[in-house]
This record gives sequence, C-alpha cells and structure tokens, in this order.
Amino acid sequence: EFGADRKGPLSLTKIGMQLLGKLLYCLAGLPALEDGDADYVPQPQGKDRQFSFGRNWQQFVTLGRITMQSVVAAANEVRAAVGGSLLSFRGLRVLDLGCGSGLSSLAFHLQGAEVHSIDVQPASLEATEELKKAFVGPNIVGANAWSLSRASVLKVQELAEIRPADIVYSWGVLHHTGDMLQSLHNAQLAMADDGLMLVAVYAEEFYDEKPNLMLAKQAYRNSSAWSKEQFEIAVGMHYLGPQMRAGRSPFEAIRDYSKETRGMDFWTDVRDWLGGWPMEFASATSVMTFARRSGLHCIGVRRFGGNTEFRLTRAAGVERWTSGRRCIPLPPESFKEDREEIMHGVQQNLYFHRDKSLRRWWRAELPTAFAEFSDGG
Repeated sequence: EFGADRKGPLSLTKIGMQLLGKLLYCLAGLPALEDGDADYVPQPQGKDRQFSFGRNWQQFVTLGRITMQSVVAAANEVRAAVGGSLLSFRGLRVLDLGCGSGLSSLAFHLQGAEVHSIDVQPASLEATEELKKAFVGPNIVGANAWSLSRASVLKVQELAEIRPADIVYSWGVLHHTGDMLQSLHNAQLAMADDGLMLVAVYAEEFYDEKPNLMLAKQAYRNSSAWSKEQFEIAVGMHYLGPQMRAGRSPFEAIRDYSKETRGMDFWTDVRDWLGGWPMEFASATSVMTFARRSGLHCIGVRRFGGNTEFRLTRAAGVERWTSGRRCIPLPPESFKEDREEIMHGVQQNLYFHRDKSLRRWWRAELPTAFAEFSDGG
C-alpha cells in the first residue's frame, strides 16, 4: 500500500492521486530504466550485483537538477555534520568515500578543503568530474585541490594508496556495499590519527517492516522498465501523500526537497532509494559497539531521515573535534520507560506510521542547559 491507496473500492480520490503521480513523474523527465537487473553492475570480490547509482547520479548532474539552492543546502549540511567550532575547512584534507554525484565533494571544496573523491562505479566519477567542471573548473591544484580516483572500500590495498585524510566522509554508502561492517573497518584506515570519520547508514530502528522492504527492492530489481516506473510513482506519492493531506502543494514539496535533504533531487532520490541494492541496516548500538572494539570514540550521533549519522574519531582526535562543544552526560538512571506512550505519538507524527509499534521506548528529559535547543516536543 503506497500513496495511491489501492485497498477498498476505487474512488475519484484514488484515481486523482494516481494521475497526479503520473504527471509529477513525467515532469521530472527521468531517463528510462532497463528491464530486469540490467541496471545493476558487478561488484568486486564476488559480491551481489550493485544498483547503478552512478547512472542515476549522471542524470542528476547532466540534466541540470543541481541548483544553487542544492549547493547551499549541501554546504550547510556538511558543516552541520562536522559540528564543533570549526569555522572553515581550509587546510583540511577530505576523503569523500563513495562520492556519487560529487555534490558533497563540491560542498567541502567550496569551503576551502582539499578534496579527494573516490567511488567504485566509473559513472559516479564521471558525474563528479562533470560537476567539478561546471562549478569549479578542470585544473585546480595546491591546498584547495580536488582530485578523483576509482577505488573500492572493500579493497584495503586501494585505500592504503590514498593519503590519510582529516575527514573521511561516507554518507549513505557503506550499507550498499554488501559487507557494511567490513566497509566500516576499512574506511577508518583512510583516516589520519587525529582525523574524523563521518558515516551515515540505514537505521535499523527507523524501518519497522524490513523484510517487506527487502522484498519490494527485489521485486523492483526484477521488474520490467514499465513496472519500475510504477514503483517509483507509488513510492513518490507515498512520501508526498501525508504532506498533501496536511495542505502542502506537491509542487512546493518537490521544489523545496533539496533544502530539506542535503541538496538532493526528489525523483532522483526515489530511484536511488528503490534501486539501492545490496542493502543492510545497522542499529546505533551495533555501530557504537563496533567503534568501541575498533578503538574509536563516538562523539556524535544524529538521525537524518532513515539514516543514522555517526561522528567517529580516535583518542588523539577527541579534543580536536569536540572543541567548542558543550557536553553534558545523561546518566543511565535518568532514562525511564515511556509508559505514557509519548514516543508512539512522536513516531507516528515523524514517520507517518499508521499503527502503533510493538517497540518499547525509554526516554530522558533534556537537561535544563539544553532547553533552548529543544523543539518543545
């Protein structure tokens, strides 16, 4: 059941939603996909075939879907992800691991960083190179250089050839490699001793129906080109439906999508999400357990949509990356079981879940010193 609800008798409302979805999709002008898994490319080390993210990012760049609004949103987002009191990235070396369209690389570069973009898919590197030429120019050298190379996070030897970075940035990438924990382990090898690793992976806590989601992605992968289009329309309208019921125009929601989602384009993201394969989930507990056993310190956790973003560093980098931040620990005893079911209401408002989850929640009151940063919820 997606945006155009097919349960029960057909109605003018349902027909109208389906026609609106088709109109919005056609206006986007996405290139047609191929039948079956022709859009999925082989991976190294015998892993399952991977969705051709690069081709999707190519149309994102070449069809002019990146606007100045997108660039500003991406720049603001990478600054928020790093956090702390850092005023500029000048003098820092950033490794964009799984660069995709190159938009995050551009955001770091425009704020003074020396950037090295890597990806395993040549099409992604081509998209990044195209973006670089459009916004920066082809020949940038020196402290503000921007270089590209092909490498896989699953191949330690390829990462070892890359100069250690102050910031290793990998947003929404590692859960699509087919071996997420190995990818996490390898990614830290490219980080300087006092560096920072920023990774975002699919949040196990966010998705209530993981088996059904995996079946939907497999069905999409094996469908005809026409059926894939219907999948994309349905998922797009599933996202837009609650906003339309709240009185928001779907055209406005699509137009402003980049401001709310790191500079991304709505229909490009729909295809990226549906096609994204292989796919794994990770709980915050599992990632922090990995970090502790790997000698890493988790200095920040942030939920962003269906992803959880982690800031990880070694002992030598804790002071460097927490400078200017005020930290107040929440003692374990401050967390109480949510018997009033306040979190159930938050979950439904935030994620549009129609039914109560069977999950049990524990919560703690925000310290008084941080009350000014609360949304009041």
